[in-house]
Amino acid sequence: MAFLAELDATTKEDLQSFVGAKYESSYKKRWYGMSDRRSKLSWNWACFFFGPFWMSYRKMYRLSYGYLAAYFILELIVNIIGDELSAIGLVDMIIWLGLTVFVNYFYLEKAKKAVAAQKNVSTEKHKKELSQLGGTSVAAVFVYVLATIILGSVVQILI
Repeated sequence: MAFLAELDATTKEDLQSFVGAKYESSYKKRWYGMSDRRSKLSWNWACFFFGPFWMSYRKMYRLSYGYLAAYFILELIVNIIGDELSAIGLVDMIIWLGLTVFVNYFYLEKAKKAVAAQKNVSTEKHKKELSQLGGTSVAAVFVYVLATIILGSVVQILI
């Protein structure tokens, strides 16, 4: 695992293209802090408050939909057992907090993979494609909300 401080200047520039406007004010500082501590842990307030909605906004679809699937599986288990105050709520909270402290690392790894995949593309096209792969998507948040509503309705029908 290469921390931000260990990456070459071109890769750092490409990470900035991938992340977009928040790179300088937020992610660069967080990722360098992780590098300094040699740690994958870093608190993310946006993820703490908005969780998978924020992950969808940042185009981290595997994480956001993975959480959605896990959440509804836990919901089904709670409804099957019939115990609303079971340990499953605690498990959900642990997953949520785990995402909150590891999500900056996950985002850095996603960004590095996208940058590596675009290394053979011409410079102008390269920067444009990185900014399209990364950045944010308000539409993805709405799709996630819709998926949550639909899956929630399906779960309610099943129980």
